Amino acid sequence: MHWKDADMKDTGTPDPRTAAFHSERQPGIQLIWDPIIQRTADFMKLFLTEDLVFSICVATNHYAEMVISRGEDCHYASQGSSQPFTEEELYRFLGIILYMSAVKFRSMDRYWSMHAPIGTTQDSVSRMMSRNRF
Repeated sequence: MHWKDADMKDTGTPDPRTAAFHSERQPGIQLIWDPIIQRTADFMKLFLTEDLVFSICVATNHYAEMVISRGEDCHYASQGSSQPFTEEELYRFLGIILYMSAVKFRSMDRYWSMHAPIGTTQDSVSRMMSRNRF
């Protein structure tokens, strides 16, 4: 194999203008489900490394501690303290965000409402994370 410049003629390669392309698969995204991917969190772990998730949680917890130590009024701190944000919670949070991007309601409160419209699974959001924690 060697470099060819623009003046050299290609040999053995069919002209893409005349050769028909026949795909072996259906067009679009092809997801090959591995037995390892059982939950939504498993799918997210394909894109988010453990180090990245850990770093996000550390930074979030550090920021919360900083805000609380300053005495700033923050809605997520109950009586001057907050629960540490865990990696599992981050996956739940991102799962809820993905769900919200697919299922639209008029207000955020509707995702935690006990009066879900027919055909929706709003109760799954409240089981994943409380509205105040979100």
